[in-house]
Amino acid sequence: MTHASGLHGWSYSGEAWTDGDGRAVVILPPSVLLHPAGFRYELEVDDGGTARIESPVGPDGRFTIATDAPHLRVTWRLTPYRTTGAPPQPTPKEER
Repeated sequence: MTHASGLHGWSYSGEAWTDGDGRAVVILPPSVLLHPAGFRYELEVDDGGTARIESPVGPDGRFTIATDAPHLRVTWRLTPYRTTGAPPQPTPKEER
């Protein structure tokens, strides 16, 4: 499947609960390292909170989510970019 936006037609997704400091570390499968162009991040927080990517996917296959309050459920989706040079950081719309 080809998308004009340069994204693959599939995603990694899941949910995480933040700790008492409002942070959650997500560990992805080793195959995530096959996507050097980076990811589009989408976050959705229950209870009207806000979330952002504190640290994007690193060489260890992990990324960190930070929220404005502790103990929130965050649903996340990472869609790989097809080409290098695509912006791997989330856009303001995706930081909810």
